[in-house]
Amino acid sequence: MSQSNLNSGFAGTLLAGRLVGTRIDQRPGKDGQPWIRHFLGIEVPVVNGFPGQTDVQEVQVSEKIMNAAFHTAIEKLTGKDVFVVVYPRVYATKNGNAGMQYNLSNVENNILAQPTAVAKVA
Repeated sequence: MSQSNLNSGFAGTLLAGRLVGTRIDQRPGKDGQPWIRHFLGIEVPVVNGFPGQTDVQEVQVSEKIMNAAFHTAIEKLTGKDVFVVVYPRVYATKNGNAGMQYNLSNVENNILAQPTAVAKVA
């Protein structure tokens, strides 16, 4: 495979689930200015859970991606089964525990509706 094909291929982790919506988290920053974070909620089945048990995974969306066109696309996909291209970020908390968060990838078409046949199987 050539280097150009490698660069145009998929990079990241694919999260599959139902898009349940968005939320905004606003806190005061160290400089006193508001610190705003945007999140998508993706509902996924709980592994080894009870039948029908689900959990919502938060996917942080960068300020760069947030715009009117993105909001319109999200509104159309809310409630639908989607594939979301994310990259996980693992970090250490202040008390020494491990944490992980998903971040929405900056690649084009980072959220795609699942075909109906795939959604029924998953």
